[in-house]
Amino acid sequence: MVRARRIVRRHYARSYHPLHRALARVLVTIAWPPAVLLHLWEIRRSRGPRAVPIKEASRAFWAAIRNNVIPGEYYAYALWRSDRPVFSIGEILAFLDLRPDVFALNARHAGVNWYRHHLGELRTVRAGETRHPEAVA
Repeated sequence: MVRARRIVRRHYARSYHPLHRALARVLVTIAWPPAVLLHLWEIRRSRGPRAVPIKEASRAFWAAIRNNVIPGEYYAYALWRSDRPVFSIGEILAFLDLRPDVFALNARHAGVNWYRHHLGELRTVRAGETRHPEAVA
């Protein structure tokens, strides 16, 4: 768990001042619950009540708050169903400990994103703020 958190912390807004990163965390903490509720309402309005069972709304909200699973993914993957395989964080980290090649692959691609290939279309992202997996390997 410590290694996985270290990867995320190392790459989270690394080009910004620590004060800006702290402010961003506070703002996200404040804005996330209303955004989740708005997203739940929008999904139910657009997909209809049969596609989005209201009895699962509280669980979708909790998944969004606790695990950062947006309600759209919660409903798209039917995460409330018990026949889906469920892995705990501990099981995933144990798997990564047994398979260092998978951990290395994930670490290699951490921070590599869609923006790298669309820099010409964007005005808010510079090339130095994105990575190629080859640059890290």
